[in-house]
Amino acid sequence: MLDKKTYNARLQDVYERAWRDPVFSRELQTDPHKALAAYFEGISVDCEVRVVQDSMDTKYLHIPAAPAQGEIDERDLVQVQGGTTPVCFGYIVTTVAMAVGVTVYSTIEGC
Repeated sequence: MLDKKTYNARLQDVYERAWRDPVFSRELQTDPHKALAAYFEGISVDCEVRVVQDSMDTKYLHIPAAPAQGEIDERDLVQVQGGTTPVCFGYIVTTVAMAVGVTVYSTIEGC
């Protein structure tokens, strides 16, 4: 599992490449597993990955899956302590709402 700093750096590389390379941006949206393979290892083929891109007049908000009921996961405890919870998501809509400067930290690892 990547540490948060490395994960964020790779995610930023994905954003920047998608912004400047329309072919990569299309591939990211049509075949995200293939497009992300160079940046993130081990994305399960059983994990559906969806990519959407904000536009100037449309912003997307990523809402992580609700936590499972029952025992508290160690990652949840870190969140309560003020850390960040890496969340497996079926949508790689890790939102960077540029208009409001919001970044949601999520990870596809463990999916």
